[in-house]
Amino acid sequence: MITMNRTDFFNKLYQFCEGQIEIRPLPAGEQAYFNTDDLGGIDLHCQRFEKSNLFFGVATRDGKGGRKENIVNFPCVWVDIDFKNTPREIVAQKLKDFPSKPSIIVKSGGGVHLYWLLKEPAGKDDITAIEDINHRIADQLGGDHGACDAARILRVPGTRNRKYNPAPLCEVTQQTDFFCTIDDFLEILPKSSHNHKDPSAVDGKDPEWLDTAMRGVDTEETSRNVTGTKIAGYFINKLPQRNVSTILKTWNINNKPPLSENELNTIVKSVSRYQPDILTKSRVDMSNVYDSARMIEEYKAYIKTLKQNRFITGIRQIDKRIRGVAGGEVLTIIARSGSFKTAMLQNLLKNYIDHSSWASVFFSLEVPVASLTERYLEILDGCTGREVEQLFSDPSEANIQLIAENSYKHDLDKLFVIPTRVSLSDIGSYVQLIEKERNVKVGVVGIDYLGLMEGPGASEYETVSRLSIGLKSTAKLLNIPVVVLAQVSRKGASGNTEISLDMGRGSGAIEEAADFVLGLWQAGDEDEKELICKILKNRKGPVGSRWKLDLIPHTLQIGPNAEKYELPKNARGGF
Repeated sequence: MITMNRTDFFNKLYQFCEGQIEIRPLPAGEQAYFNTDDLGGIDLHCQRFEKSNLFFGVATRDGKGGRKENIVNFPCVWVDIDFKNTPREIVAQKLKDFPSKPSIIVKSGGGVHLYWLLKEPAGKDDITAIEDINHRIADQLGGDHGACDAARILRVPGTRNRKYNPAPLCEVTQQTDFFCTIDDFLEILPKSSHNHKDPSAVDGKDPEWLDTAMRGVDTEETSRNVTGTKIAGYFINKLPQRNVSTILKTWNINNKPPLSENELNTIVKSVSRYQPDILTKSRVDMSNVYDSARMIEEYKAYIKTLKQNRFITGIRQIDKRIRGVAGGEVLTIIARSGSFKTAMLQNLLKNYIDHSSWASVFFSLEVPVASLTERYLEILDGCTGREVEQLFSDPSEANIQLIAENSYKHDLDKLFVIPTRVSLSDIGSYVQLIEKERNVKVGVVGIDYLGLMEGPGASEYETVSRLSIGLKSTAKLLNIPVVVLAQVSRKGASGNTEISLDMGRGSGAIEEAADFVLGLWQAGDEDEKELICKILKNRKGPVGSRWKLDLIPHTLQIGPNAEKYELPKNARGGF
């Protein structure tokens, strides 16, 4: 355990801040304000009121009050987690995979307070952003949304939590030198849904029936299944699926007789709408240590997830080498403009929903919906774009048009297209929205293309680089495969030159963040176009092989077969 006294805590928290630190003894005692360098005065004040519950305002104040209008600086974003509402084990599990590690962890006596220090303090103009981020963090970690407001006071470390008898010590248990920015959270974490309250809950508290239900059922199997479904249904929109499974297993211990593991899994599956599994534990903890037996179990679990949801391109020679894209992995396709990269992504997403019960979400940031629809009609029916347009323009072809429409709706019933520009956090929000409103599970996300996404950065290169890295975090956050298109940089030249890994815009970040990278370019002449695909990065196997894809240019169809391709000597590029 890493210890940190009260003075060190405040010194680290407010080292870059202006304004005053508010100390508030409760239930009795007046608010007091101290300059950020008067840490001795704070310590004496806390000793004076040591019999009280002592709190401090996270944001510095102007010395005139503790309301939002009195805020000067925010040193951090934060979350307050109560173990009564989110069990300790689930918090530890969530924190393990959360994209950003906390700078400071404080054991509050009944839960934990987590702080993420900002590289530069935020000001009063950032109140909305700070509260937004706090709610997003609370969503992911099971925190208290009532503690997300900008003027929030939290318990002072080194004091006693006198709600309990005996009163436990509030103390710092972990500190790091990690700092972040507001954009780091806004880019990656999905928007919060904290305003959408569970109708079965009152003031955020669990419904009365839950306590009784958790005591178990000792009647016939039907009652146990009904009760289990009700419990799982209550928690599934609040917690990740595996945490709901943990709760059901705890409940099942009290059942007489208990349900089988298969029955519990069936219950969770029946109520699940797929919640992104995100978030941790102490940085140094035995849960992070894998012996050989645990490694095997982890691998078996990974194989199980592949069976449930693995993105297969549908191109046999490619799939044979990359062996599918799993949840949390990113496949990037680098191509020049006019090299059928959008058609490639369209075919890949169609192949996925043809062989999966889960849905695809297509962020079409370049091609309008009408054009995308025509292109899909070409792929589905083997027609040219002109033939599709003529069919839908000719009233005498109404019957054939109706057949084409019905076939289109049936074949692409699990495809959802978003044609608006989005940020990284919007991706997660759209996935959750589609799953909730359309009662489906999303199994893959496709993005056309990376350079058109919204993101911070002083230059296009910086923006693409940050998006590439953030996209990997988003894939892990949602635990689904992500397929993204990327354009070449100026180094990518033009013509029939093969694509190399260093040609992507933001290439260093693309190479670092992607698990798989394919390069796509055209070869041949205008009369006989050839679409070549090269495996540039492959976490699961060899790289460097080139394949001539089974492309029909005038219908945009890409078939499952591919032939080995030998590059002409005068067309070789970098590797």
